[in-house]
Amino acid sequence: MAEEIFERRTAFNAGEISPWLDPRIDQEKYHKGCRQMRNMRPTIYGGAFRRAGTEYLGEARVDSGRVRLLSFEYEVGTAFVLELTALKLRIWTTGNTPALVEDPDSPGDPLVVNTPWTAAQLDALQVCQQNDLLFVVHPNHQPRVIARYANNDWRVVRYNPDWPALREENDRNLTLQCTAANATPAAWSNSTTYDA
Repeated sequence: MAEEIFERRTAFNAGEISPWLDPRIDQEKYHKGCRQMRNMRPTIYGGAFRRAGTEYLGEARVDSGRVRLLSFEYEVGTAFVLELTALKLRIWTTGNTPALVEDPDSPGDPLVVNTPWTAAQLDALQVCQQNDLLFVVHPNHQPRVIARYANNDWRVVRYNPDWPALREENDRNLTLQCTAANATPAAWSNSTTYDA
């Protein structure tokens, strides 16, 4: 009678592996993976944990059937979910009592911010966040910034970079004029030492 051999697996950080890997028991990934990982997420340390659940918070503002959700975390523990639809943006708070951010000008109504992106363009948006700013680019539009000024003050503005790296190279057409407080301007002299 043949004995059954059981192999103890202590790591799942290879995730799901293909049946094509079954004959390759010499591969390290074979011993760190599993055939199917349902409702679990592997960690880089080897173990796995249950995936996070979802909760129904409300209906999206849908005109065209397309919605894109973006996370916006400006400090540890304080996050928002940005709901992008055709030409509109709404903001959801997270935490113990998730809800739509209210419009300060119209209490009880959600804050809705106009955007330039159509429903068909939502999937092509590329985003990058830095502090309270979310930079958004699309090939058909000038780059935009979704800026949070306060929890109920959000704006979508055009991004106009203006810093020395983008100015003309070797700009020498500068004129400096030095004046002293409570004194009349005097001619500048290279041989004179001036006090600050």
